[in-house]
Amino acid sequence: MKGPKRIGDTLTHLLWYKVLGTIIIFLFQPNAESFGNTKQIQASKFLDRFEGYWVGEGEAGGKKIHDEMHYEWILDHRFLHMEINSLGDDTFRAEGYFWYNETQRRFEFYEFNNGQWPVRIMRGYLTRQKLILEDRTSDRHIRITLEWLENNILKLTEGYVKGQKVEPFVQEVFQRKASRGVSVS
Repeated sequence: MKGPKRIGDTLTHLLWYKVLGTIIIFLFQPNAESFGNTKQIQASKFLDRFEGYWVGEGEAGGKKIHDEMHYEWILDHRFLHMEINSLGDDTFRAEGYFWYNETQRRFEFYEFNNGQWPVRIMRGYLTRQKLILEDRTSDRHIRITLEWLENNILKLTEGYVKGQKVEPFVQEVFQRKASRGVSVS
């Protein structure tokens, strides 16, 4: 029959397991930098879907609109540059830059246009198939939602945020094109 274990043996075993556990956690736990890089990679992969040439039709303020959009990565794949030009009767033009701010853990969009608000700074987040961006100033609260309907079909909705509701004033569906006049299937 074995007698009771000595207290010293038990403490030695506990200390050994604690040291071994600490080593395993240290070796296999991702550090903050690699976690940030993972988020950056996921954000880049989401934004990669936008790259290319798009043509859209919809409505803005009760009027029909027909626009083209072009997205391309710039500055070593850090910023996604966007250009929108009207193909219809209006003269709307815009350029902007998307990026994922690792420090703030959010998407940011900086837009410059010839419309009602010539400079817009929007911040946002992802939900499944949507990128939701908001512009809040002292005189407005605007939300833009970019939603994937299919792999090559993108819906843009822009609206005023009033409490829990969004009142859309722009709704446009874009289809990816290989180049002008050529659809991508």
